[in-house]
Amino acid sequence: MQKIDQIQNNLALIKIYDRHTLEKFMLGKNITVFDENQNSIEKVKIIEHYTPITQEISDAFQKSGFLYVLTFNIFNGKADAKEVRIINYVDFIDKKNNYSEILLADFKKVLSLIEQDLEDYVLDNSKTNPDNIKDLINNKILAQYHNSIIVFKQNYNTYEMVNSVFKDPVTFFIDIENMKKMSLLFNKAIASTIEKYKKYIDKDSAFYKKYKEEHKFILKSEKKNKKKFKEKKHEDNIEWKDIFKEKSVYKQFIKYAKKHIINRFIDYSFIFQKMKHHEIIHNYTHFKYIDWLRDNNFITDKDYEEFVKNAGFRSLSKSSSEQRENNFNNIFNL
Repeated sequence: MQKIDQIQNNLALIKIYDRHTLEKFMLGKNITVFDENQNSIEKVKIIEHYTPITQEISDAFQKSGFLYVLTFNIFNGKADAKEVRIINYVDFIDKKNNYSEILLADFKKVLSLIEQDLEDYVLDNSKTNPDNIKDLINNKILAQYHNSIIVFKQNYNTYEMVNSVFKDPVTFFIDIENMKKMSLLFNKAIASTIEKYKKYIDKDSAFYKKYKEEHKFILKSEKKNKKKFKEKKHEDNIEWKDIFKEKSVYKQFIKYAKKHIINRFIDYSFIFQKMKHHEIIHNYTHFKYIDWLRDNNFITDKDYEEFVKNAGFRSLSKSSSEQRENNFNNIFNL
């Protein structure tokens, strides 16, 4: 299969414009439900439910006015729907679960594949087909990302009206938090593509104008923060409480990372599996820790791709060595 076909197939996979396509992306996937101690207690397969629209539901919207009828039609994806189509949120929404982590990790994986295939396509065609590269980047990839962000924002502002009419929030649940996270992922993908392929970018496009506007704001903020924190060390500016149970453990981790991280994939696999084993960090699935490492510049995007390729950390048995165990014991005193 040619690279351009692979890119188009992956673009089709992440053509996420509203709650329906977001839910469709998760159909068939298995999520884990946890108890209060983060122990796995149940696996739930994502399926679709169809709830008939009763006269009571219909009347409730008619009484609320035209805007609510319009909102309900947007929620259903069409006017005069006879049923509500929604995934089985009721099976897990009120319990701790890894739905968001799976959604975002799978989505990032597809974006990463598009990025890799685009790099190969540009390398192979930069001399012979520059116009095709421009068309692919501007009219297919970036246009789709930009349109997704716009429709997301339009929809989740409108969707919020649904919950003000009904008492049952699960039947009419909209995953607004993950829609916002998706918008952020698309924004990052637009920025990284523009920065990497500047000579191919249509400078008159809506997505480029928005990028320029946001980039100015980011540069201004970074300059301000740099001045504010220039006397502080990098690790003092990191939010650690969501991962580490104690500040002392976070400080030990920093010491270990500075002295003993050589192969980022294996060494970070070992240290996090080891800390998890000793219950000195909060218990999450792997990508919660891996995202934290990337967001705080402990690993690069290329390192992140290796974690994605391996579906997370290596196991403790496969990442452990006598030297790593000694290094850990010397620093953590366990």
